[in-house]
Amino acid sequence: MKRNSKIMMITLISVLTLSILSIFTAQTSHVNAELFPTSSEDVEASFVVYPDGRVVIAVALNSTGVTFPYTMPKTHGFLGFTKSNDLTVASADFTFIVPPEEATQFPFNTTTVSYLAECSESLASTEINCSVILPPSIASEFPFNSTDFQVTGEYSDNTVSGAITVHSLPGFVLGDLNINFQGNRTDLSLSGDVTVVYGNFYGVELDEEELVMLLEQAEGIVGTGEGSLYEMTDGTLECTKLETTKTPITGGATVDFEVTIQSEDFIQSLVSMMYGDIPGITPGEMPDEEMLYPMLNATFSSIESASFQLAYMYSQREFEFKLTTVGDVEESKAQMTSMISMLPDETIPLEVRQLIESLMNKTYCSMKSYEESITYAGGQADLEGTYTIEGDLNAEIEYIKDTLLAYIALQSISPPQPSPWQLSFINRTELEVSDLRCGFDMTEDSLALTVEGLAVLPPLNDTTATSFTLRGFFSLFEDSPQSLKVTIAGGSNATHTVMLTRPGTVPEPDETVSDNKVMIWYDQPLSNLKDMIFNIQSEAGATVSTIINPDLVNSQRPFTIDATENAATILNITEVSKPVTIVLESVTVPESVEPPPGTFKVLGNYVEVTASETDFTFSATIRMYYTLEQLSAAGLSENMLKIHYWDATLNKWVAVDSQVNTTEHYVSATIDHFSLWVLMGQPAVAIWNEPWFLAVIGVVMVIIVAVLVYAVRRKKPSPQ
Repeated sequence: MKRNSKIMMITLISVLTLSILSIFTAQTSHVNAELFPTSSEDVEASFVVYPDGRVVIAVALNSTGVTFPYTMPKTHGFLGFTKSNDLTVASADFTFIVPPEEATQFPFNTTTVSYLAECSESLASTEINCSVILPPSIASEFPFNSTDFQVTGEYSDNTVSGAITVHSLPGFVLGDLNINFQGNRTDLSLSGDVTVVYGNFYGVELDEEELVMLLEQAEGIVGTGEGSLYEMTDGTLECTKLETTKTPITGGATVDFEVTIQSEDFIQSLVSMMYGDIPGITPGEMPDEEMLYPMLNATFSSIESASFQLAYMYSQREFEFKLTTVGDVEESKAQMTSMISMLPDETIPLEVRQLIESLMNKTYCSMKSYEESITYAGGQADLEGTYTIEGDLNAEIEYIKDTLLAYIALQSISPPQPSPWQLSFINRTELEVSDLRCGFDMTEDSLALTVEGLAVLPPLNDTTATSFTLRGFFSLFEDSPQSLKVTIAGGSNATHTVMLTRPGTVPEPDETVSDNKVMIWYDQPLSNLKDMIFNIQSEAGATVSTIINPDLVNSQRPFTIDATENAATILNITEVSKPVTIVLESVTVPESVEPPPGTFKVLGNYVEVTASETDFTFSATIRMYYTLEQLSAAGLSENMLKIHYWDATLNKWVAVDSQVNTTEHYVSATIDHFSLWVLMGQPAVAIWNEPWFLAVIGVVMVIIVAVLVYAVRRKKPSPQ
């Protein structure tokens, strides 16, 4: 339902924000010492700094020898955001693997589950299918060894109706049982029939006289007296009607019955009975009673219609359950808000209640639609989801961040606790997640976490007209671990670029890439780099991107380097063998490069693609854009455009297999190496300059002459 999606969305954003805060405060060394005392970890961080002070962060954490304080299944997953106009699409893909020793045990080894959910505009629908095969040790016991049963029902307009059918093998006191039911929140009516077989069962003789006596005793459940249903349920349920009719049959009787049961609220009655004396269930296995009722009430109140089926077949030892629902989105949100207000103070402290209400009551975006699926089989559960968010997601995250920081500042949090200046600095730092990609892989003794594309806009220091520092930002990481690889790169936009300047107070980098546009340090605390100077130059510069986790890159989730602003080029990487920083920039043609061959002409800019690594492999699609004005000015044929690269070994331009998109005006090609790239074309040849043109003219002239000769001969009189 949409209610669940709203919870998921708020939780998701909150977790992201808290993760960001934990990265900013950089207390990892303290945290790992407490939680994972025997672990070792490697951390890699990349920071691309843009002319406006925006910093795009990528972080990779790998911990081994981890001892978790709780048991978790092996888990790995991906979460990514993409933005298009006013819509943000979040994609999730998670896998949970049950440990082998448990996966081979009941119920994990015989259970399959599928859950599908869709939401669009004001309606949300779900479909659940579940199958469980009982092991022989359970299936051989009564009633599972001799009974088939089925429950079907429909729910609409706050009314439920359906039927229950039970079929038992011969030899038992009860034969077939058929029940029709209909009810709402306060009234339930049951009617049907049951076949009773006379005989001796386990030393007890059942005949017509005994049956009559039992039916008379059953009438005692009516009303509120001793032995009534009212007394047995402590007043939560009352049977107001019980009528039975006995019809003799061979060897027994058929009993028709009608029953009416009333309650002030069947949901409350259900909760009360669940917390009564139910064998095998302890309070620790269920939510608090004060929380369960609001949860169930919110769920049922938001459902507009539903259908369900529960069946058991003893011959196959199999339970099957099917459920479909259609819910009202707005009603779901209203019920969720109401649920929180109904919870007692001892369940949720006042300050936490106020925090939740403030987060829910003010929103800058909403869930426009989503598709979600969860499947389980063979010890593995998979979740896939696509969530379309409408509105300003970044503003929503800013609001949540500010609200959480205000809450944290008032709490007594055990170390490591952010200092007041850190909280203040983070509060003044803007966040952007429109290109965020997160991945994680968790096993029994290891944890790998990756965050890419997280953009922040922190307060700047030492600002001049042409330069700034990020002293406050990098000072946040004063406790960063020593085994840290740090990459700092200068980014660019359409008009300006950032060049890096290293003052004497900053350690010399271990590596530099692309004329000091990228600097790399090993085993340096981030706070040692706080004096780095970022100079702004008035020219289109390089687009710098870092792939920090190659496992997140594939054909379904390509890593996109968008350099359309400064180089009219997009690079979509679908496979890469190792972490790498890639620089894509528009350059003037180097002196060592030859001009285009033959009649080819250059269209647009020369684009140079370089990388921080050389011993790696990758697969990518390069897309080079052009305009119709450029095409017309160059006099080139659109259909003859091709992408070329400069082969320094052969000392010549080499064309690659290219595809022209005349609708969106770009040329694309698949590449597997980096080089100097350019879009080339040949002039549109006038038709009279084509080699075949004279031949066509000659053929046409011959046809015309032949037609004229034929016509003259037809007009010439025949000799007498």
